[in-house]
Amino acid sequence: MFHEFHDLTSELKASDRYLHALSGRRGMLDQTIGSMEVRMEPAASDEIRVLNNKKRAIKAELYSLLLPISLARTGS
Repeated sequence: MFHEFHDLTSELKASDRYLHALSGRRGMLDQTIGSMEVRMEPAASDEIRVLNNKKRAIKAELYSLLLPISLARTGS
């Protein structure tokens, strides 16, 4: 997801339930989207677009949580 935050994400997922849950939801959406793309049902493209938007929103939220922590740790 965010390669620059890989270590931080792993560390925080172990201690922060909210971050762990967000990351899990994003992973589940990713799997669902992948499965839908393989099957490519007629109505699936609209549903895939909606799920991709949800996944992007979760990614943005994760980034907004991780960036300040990363900056605080690096002193930037």
